[in-house]
Amino acid sequence: MVTTHSFIQDGIESLGDADSPIHLVPGSHKFGATVFPHDFTVLDGGSQLRYRADEEHVQDFPVHRVIGKAGDGCFCHSCVLHGTQLRTGNVPRISIRYIIQKDSADSDTSES
Repeated sequence: MVTTHSFIQDGIESLGDADSPIHLVPGSHKFGATVFPHDFTVLDGGSQLRYRADEEHVQDFPVHRVIGKAGDGCFCHSCVLHGTQLRTGNVPRISIRYIIQKDSADSDTSES
């Protein structure tokens, strides 16, 4: 499954924390799908987090802010932790999110 965020407005490249850009946690997908709410602790002022998938899977990961201009996009595995915070700024956050996955009813066979 793939998640993509598409930016549809100009000016988003100058977003600050008050405008709540998307945050991604690269590498967090290796623990597989987990149930929301996720168990994590923010470290180093938000540049890292300690993610606990379960008792055996605990690791520190970097956090990346995703910003872009109108027409830009970001693709990531759907199991990568991602999200936003409460927007307290004046710039509206407008994006389109697509989730792409194979239908489990589809077969891998092709017709001749």
